Amino acid sequence: MNYFTHPTATVQPMVLNNAGLVAGIHTTYTASNRIVVPWIASNTTAMTPLPLPTQGNPNTCAFTELNQHGLLVGSAWKMATPTETTAVRWYADPDGNWIAEDLNEIVDAGDYILDRVLAANDAGYLIVAAHLDVAGQPPRTLLLTPDALPPPTVVSLPPANLTPTSAVLRAQVNACDLTTAATFHWGLSPPYTATNPAAGGTLTGTVPTLVTCLLSNLQPHTTYHFRAQAQNSQGSTLGQDIVFTTPYDYATWATEKFGASSANETIAGPWANPDGDAWNNVGEFALGFEPLTADSSVLQPRDESGRLTLTLTHPQDRAGVTLTFAASTNVAGPWLSGPGATALVNLTRNGNLEILTVRTDFPSTQPRQFLRVQVEGAQP
Repeated sequence: MNYFTHPTATVQPMVLNNAGLVAGIHTTYTASNRIVVPWIASNTTAMTPLPLPTQGNPNTCAFTELNQHGLLVGSAWKMATPTETTAVRWYADPDGNWIAEDLNEIVDAGDYILDRVLAANDAGYLIVAAHLDVAGQPPRTLLLTPDALPPPTVVSLPPANLTPTSAVLRAQVNACDLTTAATFHWGLSPPYTATNPAAGGTLTGTVPTLVTCLLSNLQPHTTYHFRAQAQNSQGSTLGQDIVFTTPYDYATWATEKFGASSANETIAGPWANPDGDAWNNVGEFALGFEPLTADSSVLQPRDESGRLTLTLTHPQDRAGVTLTFAASTNVAGPWLSGPGATALVNLTRNGNLEILTVRTDFPSTQPRQFLRVQVEGAQP
C-alpha cells in the first residue's frame, strides 16, 4: 500500500479508473490564504499538476468522474465565490499535456450556464448540472452527447474457476455505443501465441460488460499470460497483461517432489509416508509440507481460555483439497463441526498462503477437548 503525500500540502484523492489513473487536489494552508493544486497520477503516487481553465480565473476545483479513456470532469470556481461554479473537463493531448476546458466555452448550451459535470461514461456522454441565465428559474440537469464516439474500453480481470487444466479468462468491456468484438490473446509469455473470441458474440451499448472465455487443455502448475482486446469502427483497445498460474494436481506435485520415484506407490502414493512423520503424502500436499523431510511439531495447539486452538498454513494452489476441522470431548467421538463444536478464530491470506486458526467451541469448563483437521479430495 502506498500513500499520496506532499511535504507541505494536504492531499485529497477524489476519483480513479481501472487504467491506473487517480486525480485529486492538494491544498497548502497559509495564514491568510489557501493554495489549491489539482493533480493526476498514473500507476504511481507521483502527482502531476493539472491546469485550471483560464476563463474566469478559477483557483480551485473538484472532480466527479474519470473514465477509462482518461477523460476527467468536474467543476472549478473562485474560492471567494464558491456558489459560482463552471463545468470543466480535462484531457491529455497526443503529447501527454493536460488541457482544462470550461464547457461553457466549447458547448453551445443556448441560455443555459453549465455549472458542473455530475458524471461521464466511457463513451463520452456527460450529465451536467446547469441553470438558465434568467432570475428565479430552477436548476436543470442536462445530457451532453459527444460529437464522435471513442474506441471501446477494456480492462483485463484476473481469471476465475482455476483448475489444473482450465481457466475462465475475464475482462470488462465498454462498447462505447458501437458494435464491438472482444477477444483474448494468451500464451506462456508475451508475445501471445493464441487468440480466442469472447463468449456471447458482439457487444453494444454504454454499460461495462463482463466478457469471458473458457480455456481448457492447460498444463498443471504452469504460468500463463493473457490480455483482452476490444475493437469497433472507431479503433482497437488492449487491456493490461494478466499473469496466472494453474494449481497443482497431485500427480504434478508428486512428479516434482519424487522425480523418478513418482510412479512408486510405496513412496509417492497419496497414503505413503516416506519421511516417517505424522503426515502422509496427501497431508503434505494439502498443507505445503516437504514429503521427504520430517515435519515435527508443525501444528502448535494452544490452550486459550480453556479451549483448544489450532493454527495451520494452507497453500491455495492445491487443486481439490478440502480441510475439515472437527472437535470432540472424547477421542472416540462423535466428532462435530460448526457452532457448539468448532469456531473459526482467524483467516488471513499472505500471497498464495492461507493461514487459519480454529478453536474448539465447547464450554471452557469442559475438561477433555480434542481438535483435529481432516484432509479430503487430494487423491490423484
